[in-house]
Amino acid sequence: MADRRLGFSLDKPPLFRIALIKTGIRHYTCIWSFHHCIADGRSMVFILRDLFALYQNPGLPLKKPESFKTYINWLNRRSEQSDRDFWTRYLKGFTSSMTFPFQRKETIQPETRRQPIAIHLTTGLNQILLPAETTQKIKQACRKKQLTLNTFLMGIWAILLSHYTGRTDILFGATASVRHFIPDSQENTGLYINTLPVRIRIDPGQSLVELVSKIRNDWEQVRRFQHMPLAEIQACSPLKGSQQLSEIYFSYDYQSLDQAMIPYKHVLGCKDIMLLERTPAVMFLTVQGTDELVISIEYDLRKFAADTIKQILLHFQTCLNSGADAPDARLTDIPILPREEQDRIAQTLHTRKRFSRPNSCIHHLLEIQSSLNPSIKALRDTHKQITYHRLNALANQVGRFLLSLGAAPEKKVMVFLPRTADIIPVLFGILKSGCCYIPVDLTCPEERLRHILADAEPDFIVTTAPWLKKIPATHAVPVLLDRDRPSLEKMPVTNPETLVTAKNAAYIIYTSGSTGLPKGVVIEHGSLTSFTKTATELYEIQPDDRILQFASISFDASVEEIFPALYAGASLVIKPQGLVQTPKEFFSYCAEEQITIADLPTAYWHMLADTLETRQVPENCGWSSSVVKQPTPNGLKNGTGMHRVVSG
Repeated sequence: MADRRLGFSLDKPPLFRIALIKTGIRHYTCIWSFHHCIADGRSMVFILRDLFALYQNPGLPLKKPESFKTYINWLNRRSEQSDRDFWTRYLKGFTSSMTFPFQRKETIQPETRRQPIAIHLTTGLNQILLPAETTQKIKQACRKKQLTLNTFLMGIWAILLSHYTGRTDILFGATASVRHFIPDSQENTGLYINTLPVRIRIDPGQSLVELVSKIRNDWEQVRRFQHMPLAEIQACSPLKGSQQLSEIYFSYDYQSLDQAMIPYKHVLGCKDIMLLERTPAVMFLTVQGTDELVISIEYDLRKFAADTIKQILLHFQTCLNSGADAPDARLTDIPILPREEQDRIAQTLHTRKRFSRPNSCIHHLLEIQSSLNPSIKALRDTHKQITYHRLNALANQVGRFLLSLGAAPEKKVMVFLPRTADIIPVLFGILKSGCCYIPVDLTCPEERLRHILADAEPDFIVTTAPWLKKIPATHAVPVLLDRDRPSLEKMPVTNPETLVTAKNAAYIIYTSGSTGLPKGVVIEHGSLTSFTKTATELYEIQPDDRILQFASISFDASVEEIFPALYAGASLVIKPQGLVQTPKEFFSYCAEEQITIADLPTAYWHMLADTLETRQVPENCGWSSSVVKQPTPNGLKNGTGMHRVVSG
């Protein structure tokens, strides 16, 4: 450890040190430290092989090594224009640097040293051994599906990164050997490696085999342009300045240094040979071996806890096992969590005890509520009230109208409507038709709207004639509530029968796009029903509650407001769109509407909380907020991420 801290000064050759430490009567440990710029891991095999041979026979003639200058001269003679063209195309559209989540919140300061070229020891290392039977299972799956082990491992790493980051456009650096630049250069010594960006686009609906086959084809293309330095490749990307493409790296080597030296080390009685590297990567996954795989993660100690890395290694191992067992499975069906972790999460959330995979869809539950409480007010806005019976009837007419236009499960309907009570029957009507809905706020910027249209490719758009003018050109069929009202009103009010199941998509909600382009998240009917039932119980929603519909329809918080309220038989009060209120006006509005439960954004919640000591909260009003990390005001009860205030 002390030797590794010393570092090297590039202007003071040689860039290596050797220390021989006596650890017993006939036992020694040799520490050979060197700068990476003079040798890569494969070069050390040839260097140590010759060293061991000379130790046995000092007069042994050795082949004169090729100078590393030969490779530099070869590089300088190459035309780089084709490389630049390829990397510019390859990295087009990659506008957000790839970072690894789960980083420490606190900053760990490295230990200072007196040496002017000292290097702080900020690299941690964790590793696991994949048993031989598991390794053979993976290799057999690769042979059967005509995949390479290297690209199979890349695919599993990409799946894991997609789960962790929520991104479908994954990029990490991969180490590639470039020592075959000319014939007979395989045993040259020097830094004959390069780091190449590996870009993998994740389609959750494709199979693992399809993903890895695509990675293999892309990797073969990348290797044709592997000699351009990473800094110059970076310059071909849309990312400029100090932004790096990725802080995540990957490497696979079929042999560790110790394995490669097995034929030579016995002559010296050498027991173990270890190669310990230090890289500037924040997260570096390396896999070595053939019969047994050693999986290691080198990581920045200042950013990650050791327990986090252990968990990532377990996820990688689980995903490898899952992929080898079912290489034809869809990516969404490949588990990454070990069984023990699944059980722990299930116990916390009670997901195995209740609602693990409901057979009913959310609109079926509305139909039950409509039959039990037909005259109860389900919806209210500033202009109208709608009973449960009327809500179900209107939803049935919308659903049947969409079915007459060709609606079916997995088809998509974009909703672009003002926030009034009329929007709720539209949402349920879309679900009854078998389609999924894509909510878009009327204030959505044109650029975001264009992206959603291009990305989601909706089959229908439900809006009105005035708002249709604001929608860019699209192939979607418009359903205009004002124009088509006569046709809608002629539709039967009975419940339509469709083939939609709990596994079909219910809605697609788009992220804010704060870390790149907005991403569509698909939620199935089963998940929506499970969430609705759990939220109803968690928030203790009762039929006599009046719940404020506060969030924009395009935010996932609206789902938490709408469906639990109507599942419980409560009344949903639609806040007028565009209504901006001071805390005093907001409290007055809630008192007037007799609101009992409001789910508020954290920022707005804190603004209200600051006035609680001086303002009267409406009686029997429950308030919930997203996770609040600041101390709660006096009188607020804090539990399970929900804050409930009851005035005395």
